[in-house]
Amino acid sequence: MKVLLIGNPSETTEKLHTLLSARGHRVHRILASETQADVAPEGLPDVVLLTQVLIADSSVETLETLRKNGTTAPAIVLSANQSLKDALRKLGPVSILNPNASFETLLQEVTAAGLKKGGRNPKVLGPLSLDPIKQIATIHSDNLQLTATEFKLLQALADRPGKVVSTTRLLSNVWGLQHDPQSNRVAVYMKKLRQKLPKGMIENRRGVGYRLILIDSD
Repeated sequence: MKVLLIGNPSETTEKLHTLLSARGHRVHRILASETQADVAPEGLPDVVLLTQVLIADSSVETLETLRKNGTTAPAIVLSANQSLKDALRKLGPVSILNPNASFETLLQEVTAAGLKKGGRNPKVLGPLSLDPIKQIATIHSDNLQLTATEFKLLQALADRPGKVVSTTRLLSNVWGLQHDPQSNRVAVYMKKLRQKLPKGMIENRRGVGYRLILIDSD
């Protein structure tokens, strides 16, 4: 599931990013102060999560901008200001949670919101099928036997079939990292993934990234 996490740097925002990534979600994180012109470079999110570090009024303004940009995903707003309820709920499906809610409650809310949108449905791309709930990938119904990390790598590529996905973006989506302390992390895991797929299904653009090429492999 693609989660758009909006909020300024804080212990809560950092932990949410880490926990969501660990649960297999692809998290794209932006600052509350950033321009919302391109909030989801990898496609529209399945869930939007606005943390309590946003100034109260900016929650409404931010969500208005997201809706204008075509984001229809359910939104979860962490705020103790219940006076915002009416204004926010005019902007589509929105849940307002107390910022003191447990992290487990927040994670359950994100999952529930994504299921309502249908963001956890299996993705089928030609002979390739990915089930994000069971974390299973198949080619012509044959299980590829991927590890959790390999599945997330393949899922990140499948979100942009035929397009190059940069190493930096893969680091962010799969490991929640903005930089790579282990310079060959992506290359090592990608090599293992490619060994389990039909030859030529993943193309390496050296120095740039990788792309998924849909081929009808028997």
